[in-house]
Amino acid sequence: MFEIKCIILAVRIYIKMEIILLKPSNSICRAILLLCYAVCSFSYSNLVFSSEVLVIHSDYQGDEWTRDIQSGIEHKFKDEGLTLYVSYLDSYQELSDPALAKYADFYAQKYETRNFEAVIISGENALRLVQRYGDRLFINRPIIFTGIKEYKAPVAGSTLKMSGVIESDNILANISLSLSLFPNATEVYIITGNSTDSKLTPEKIQKLTDQVGKKLVVLSDETEVSLKQKVSQLSNNAILIFSDFSRDRNGMFVPRSAILQSVINVARAPLFVVNKHDLKEGVLGGGGRNGFIQGKTAAIKVLDLLQGVPIDALPIDMHSSDKYQFQHEQLLRWNI
Repeated sequence: MFEIKCIILAVRIYIKMEIILLKPSNSICRAILLLCYAVCSFSYSNLVFSSEVLVIHSDYQGDEWTRDIQSGIEHKFKDEGLTLYVSYLDSYQELSDPALAKYADFYAQKYETRNFEAVIISGENALRLVQRYGDRLFINRPIIFTGIKEYKAPVAGSTLKMSGVIESDNILANISLSLSLFPNATEVYIITGNSTDSKLTPEKIQKLTDQVGKKLVVLSDETEVSLKQKVSQLSNNAILIFSDFSRDRNGMFVPRSAILQSVINVARAPLFVVNKHDLKEGVLGGGGRNGFIQGKTAAIKVLDLLQGVPIDALPIDMHSSDKYQFQHEQLLRWNI
């Protein structure tokens, strides 16, 4: 419609030129006509290719893992001319059904006039929201997920079209890495949270125990004080792996980076981390889990969609990494 109006305008200009000039120059009029058409076509193409993409994160903006995913998305979208909308559910524990319903009503109203070309979701709660209410919120819109450990296909009858990135659970990989460096270790302690994304179930703990053949102790139902006390009492024959800890057993939020630093300050056992962004002074190594790469991979899938690739042709990827990093001074400390 926009292009047609521009052509009509150009024709009117052409007619006026004929009226003004008794003997109009065909070359001049043609040049004006082509110029008008070119300008209108350029404007039209900008309107057509200014695609809108929505990103919904499960966690809050200050969460390091969430920031890594968002950074990966923005890095890949740089200079692509996209309009990016970003929203955060600010959730940590699994959202209840009433809470999901309230978020659905909120998004239905907030983005009622938006026409997104694609939606990226990160984390379990955002995935549950879209799987439950996606048919209402994002009709016929492709959904790309990232930052989740397990994916279940939409229920029968759903119109949702989804693809994405599943992160491999690299706690086992970090345990195996640590035991390869400390084969005489007798116990492995895992610090993790109680959130939907990070909680280790008794079944998972038993499976890990059977796989590594060592005693596993999970430290999750703790306060900051009790966690530091237990970590400080570990012997040199133990291995410590930090996965997550953002809320204590009383449900109080605690800064993840501060907890990790507290653990580093009192730990007498070698310390490994699961996430790349947790690698800091005092940590021996680890970090195969990379949110930046997962965000970047999700963004690549969106760009493929915008180039006309059907979502059915985009397979679900399993993100795994065998690239680990180590701190030189810690290698020296532990004679490695």
